[in-house]
Amino acid sequence: MEEISTFLSFVSGAAAASVAFIAWIKLTKVNDQNETDILLSIDKRWGNHESIKARMVIHKLYRDINERYKNCIENLPKEEKDTFIQAQLGYEIAHLSKEITLTDDFIYLLNFLDFMESIAFLVKEDRVTPERLNALCGESLMFNYKIFKPYMDEKRDRHGDKSFYVNFDYLYKKLSKLDQIQKSKN
Repeated sequence: MEEISTFLSFVSGAAAASVAFIAWIKLTKVNDQNETDILLSIDKRWGNHESIKARMVIHKLYRDINERYKNCIENLPKEEKDTFIQAQLGYEIAHLSKEITLTDDFIYLLNFLDFMESIAFLVKEDRVTPERLNALCGESLMFNYKIFKPYMDEKRDRHGDKSFYVNFDYLYKKLSKLDQIQKSKN
């Protein structure tokens, strides 16, 4: 009788472990599908009219800066040139926030920045991985952070509130760590 009881205990334990394992596999598939659905939704917003307009404004500013400072930056190493242009873009974006005649352009940029904050929130909540999100956005999230940083800092100071854009800060730190790991492998 004791042997049967031991056997039944073993079988029920094995069955419980099997059910738990199957549930874990199913849950993993559901989580992967949820992340895929979120990424598809982000991709849709990335390509909507407002985001494209903001990216057009950024591109125009980028080209203007490249032309304006062409003689100063043409012989700089790529990394220094990129840093300079990103800093100038940041200055231009912060300036646009105060320029009454360019309100439409700035509102597109502000909406885009809010979008960056929203998708960064999804990373912070472990809904999407920073690697997959960055790949989806064409590896441009760190660039976007750097060009919006002066405006974000100015807004934090103006309102006396350091909580603005904390999710985007978080995402940038995550991507910076990943970038450092990648560079150390190469």
